[in-house]
Amino acid sequence: MGEFRVRFFPEVAPLAVENFKNLASSGRYNNTIFFRVINNFMIQGGDTTNTGSGFDSYAGGTFADEFSEQALHLRGALCMANQGTPNTNGCQFYVVQAPQEALVSNIWTQLREKMDRVYPDAVKALYQTYGGCPWLDFSYTVFGQVYQGMETVDAIASVSTNEQDKPDTDVVIQSITFSTYTAAQDPAAASSAASAPAA
Repeated sequence: MGEFRVRFFPEVAPLAVENFKNLASSGRYNNTIFFRVINNFMIQGGDTTNTGSGFDSYAGGTFADEFSEQALHLRGALCMANQGTPNTNGCQFYVVQAPQEALVSNIWTQLREKMDRVYPDAVKALYQTYGGCPWLDFSYTVFGQVYQGMETVDAIASVSTNEQDKPDTDVVIQSITFSTYTAAQDPAAASSAASAPAA
């Protein structure tokens, strides 16, 4: 289906970045599948057992959540999938695919009323411009951002799935490689940096 490129955030999520890089470098993500795909939401993979229930980190067991106001669930965010409770990150990850159009009009009121979260105007503007899943912020670790190849993520998200959101035809991660990120490779870097909220 293609490839996509991700910039890591080791300054805000060092545990998640190190875990992902170790798993990928050791080949444990090779030939695994995106086993959960929900269009206008996210694509999930990284289960090294290919069953959807594997959660061991590179070191074995799980590791702690890492949250930051600088790492949000914007469209293209690379995030750890936990086991539904805090500090249970392992090998599974997901990429947020939700476009701006998927944000419901009253999302900020819902977040304030149901989760007691008040978002600064600058953060709201980012979500309203790029899309994403703000209700996941501070519940799941964001450790990277797709900067090239979102069309591949969209293509994966649009495949036909069964009732458990598993693709009818396997979408396989053949391999993961690493290179040095430079802003020159990222057409959105300048605009993203200019619009990012201050620390």
